[in-house]
Formats: sequence, C-alpha cells, structure tokens
Amino acid sequence: MNGSINNRAIVSSLLYLQSNRLEDESAVWAVREGQQRVEVISLIHQQLTNLIMLPESIG
Repeated sequence: MNGSINNRAIVSSLLYLQSNRLEDESAVWAVREGQQRVEVISLIHQQLTNLIMLPESIG
C-alpha cells in the first residue's frame, strides 16, 4: 500500500516540476490538471483504505 502512495506522490511531483518548465499556458494548465487528478485519486485511495482498515481496528 505504501508503494502505491509513494508512486502517486512521485508522479504528482514530476508533473509539478514539468509544469514549472513549460512556457505554453495551455500546456501548463493541462499538466497541472493532471497533477490535481493524481492528488484526488490519492485522497480517494486513502479514504477507502481507512474505511477498509477501520473494522479491523475495532474488532
């Protein structure tokens, strides 16, 4: 599970770095939108993982 979290963090960071090197505003916007999507997927994954783990911690 931590590996997938690290992979998403790396992808998000790489997209951020790439967006800072671009000059075309539409390209910057597209790359940053991709970065935001990766971050949203990461948050959803984290919430789902917490929901799955919650019954295990209670029982």
